[in-house]
Amino acid sequence: MEPYDVIVNQPVVIDNGSGVIKAGFAGDQVPKCCFPNYIGRPKHIRVMAGALEGDIFVGPKAEEHRGLLSIHYPMEHGIITDWNDMERIWQYVYRFVFFSHYNNKSKWHLFHLSSARQNHRSCARLGGWCHPCSSHLRGFRHATLDHEE
Repeated sequence: MEPYDVIVNQPVVIDNGSGVIKAGFAGDQVPKCCFPNYIGRPKHIRVMAGALEGDIFVGPKAEEHRGLLSIHYPMEHGIITDWNDMERIWQYVYRFVFFSHYNNKSKWHLFHLSSARQNHRSCARLGGWCHPCSSHLRGFRHATLDHEE
């Protein structure tokens, strides 16, 4: 990676919340995206032409079709309970929000994920787990946060 790439390719910060996920570039004042942290799957088998296309919905599409979907939250009380669905959400954030929507054509970004402190044992596996989830992950850092309850 060239020094210029480090300046241009700001790290991506993702705040995993049980209800809402927020993501943006390090140094920005506000997140680039903020949406409910859930996955939607169709409740019923598709029988009409033009009905919902696909089997998994994330972000605005999941919000738009919420009444037709079975909603699943991959986090409960700050703990990731479904790693596959959480990975799908992270992939959505990177592929569709940063890469497509903001015309960010860079192939490499450092990622910084935050989660609740009690999630630390589960997140220890992220070091080997996260790299296969996207060929665009160059570096990875995980932080735990203490939340006042």
